[in-house]
Amino acid sequence: MKKALTLCICLALLQSVFGQATPEILEIKSDLFKGVRKANVYLPAGYHQYPNRRYNVIYFFDAQSKPFFNYTKATLDYLSSHSYTYIAPVILVGIETLRSRQFEFLPKNKTDQPLKDYFPKVKLGGADSLALSLEEEIVPFITSKYRCTNYRMGIGHSLGGSFVTFALMKYPQVFNAAIAISPNYYYDQEQLLTLFDSLATPQRLTKKFLYVAYGKGDKLEDRFRPATIKMGQLLQRKNIEGFEWHVDSLASTSHAFTPIDGIYRGIIAFNKSITVSDEQLESFYKASPTTAIDQLKAYYQQRSNQVGMPLPTLEDITHIAYNLYYADKLKDAVTTLEWALSLYPDDSNLYDSLGEMHQALKNPQEALRYYSKGLALIDQQQAQLQSSIYQNKVKWFTERINKIKP
Repeated sequence: MKKALTLCICLALLQSVFGQATPEILEIKSDLFKGVRKANVYLPAGYHQYPNRRYNVIYFFDAQSKPFFNYTKATLDYLSSHSYTYIAPVILVGIETLRSRQFEFLPKNKTDQPLKDYFPKVKLGGADSLALSLEEEIVPFITSKYRCTNYRMGIGHSLGGSFVTFALMKYPQVFNAAIAISPNYYYDQEQLLTLFDSLATPQRLTKKFLYVAYGKGDKLEDRFRPATIKMGQLLQRKNIEGFEWHVDSLASTSHAFTPIDGIYRGIIAFNKSITVSDEQLESFYKASPTTAIDQLKAYYQQRSNQVGMPLPTLEDITHIAYNLYYADKLKDAVTTLEWALSLYPDDSNLYDSLGEMHQALKNPQEALRYYSKGLALIDQQQAQLQSSIYQNKVKWFTERINKIKP
C-alpha cells in the first residue's frame, strides 16, 4: 500500500532535512571522568508543536566529528520524513569523546596484542567508566531536560561499535538496542567475543536488538571482518529467545565509508522489527476485513511484549490509517485513527486527521466534533506551546470549523 516517492518529493525532503536548526550543545559534568562531557542534542521536527509527545533517544558516539554527526542527523531526518519507512522521530544525542577513543571505547586489555596494534604506551580500559557515566550522569541529565521515553539505542562506528556492543551485553540497563558498524571485535584476541559468550543470557538480552555490519577491501575491514563473522556464528549458536540480531555484509570497500550504508541499514532493520509489514497488513484485510483491526491490535500487542516498548508508534499507526484512506478504505482508516486516539489522546493532529476523514465520508457533524475537540485540546495546551505555534494551531482548527458551520 505504500507509495513510491517521486523525484519532486525526494528533493523537497532533502531541502527539509538540511534546513534543520543546529543542535543544542550541552556540557555535562562527569565525576567519573573528572571533566565536562559535551553532548550535541538534536530535537526532531514537531518537538515543540506537540508538547505531550515523548521520544526514544539515540546516543551516537564520536560526535566530535561534525560531518559524521551531521550525516547521521540527516539520515534520521530523511527517514522520519518519508512515508515509505515509517521511522518515528527520535531525540539524537551525540556524545563527544572526552579523552582518547582507545581508552573510552575499549575494556581493559588482558593481553599485549592491543599494545602492538596501537602504540606501546596507549591507555586502554575506560569502557566500563563510559557505560557507568551514561547510566549515572548522561542519561539522567538528558532525561531530566527533554521528553524522553525509557527506550534507548546506541550507535557507534569502529571502536564506537565495539563500545555499544560491550554496553549492550555488560550493562543492559543502558541500551535497549545497538547499531555497531565495523566494530573492532578483533581487539585483545577477540575479548568481546569471549565476554559475549559468557554474558549472553535471556535475562540480559531478551527484548534487546543488535545490528552489526562490516565491509571489506581495506586494511581495517579485512582485519576486523573475521571476528565479526565469528560474532554472527556465536549469535546463531546462542539462539537467545526474544533477542533480535542481524549481522550484515556491506559492499563498502573502505572503513571510512561503512557508516554511510550501515547506519541507514541498521535503522531500517530496527524499524522493521517494530512495524507491521505491508504484506502482513494486507493479509489481515484479505482474511477477514471485519476483524482486521482486531488482528492488527493483537499483532502490536505481541510485538510490544517482544521488543519492550509501547507499539504502534504514533507515526506508524497514522501512516497505516492514511494508507487505508488512499486505498479507499475510509471507514477502516477512521477506525484505525480512533484506535490511535485511544493510545495518544493528547495529540491534536489526530483530531485534525479524523475531522478530515469524516469530511471525506460526508459526515460533517462528526468532522465538526473532532475539529472542535482538537481546538479545545490546543487551548488546554496553550501554556506548553510557543505563542506562534499556539496561534497557528488555533487558526488552523478555527478555519476548518468555520468551513463546516452553516
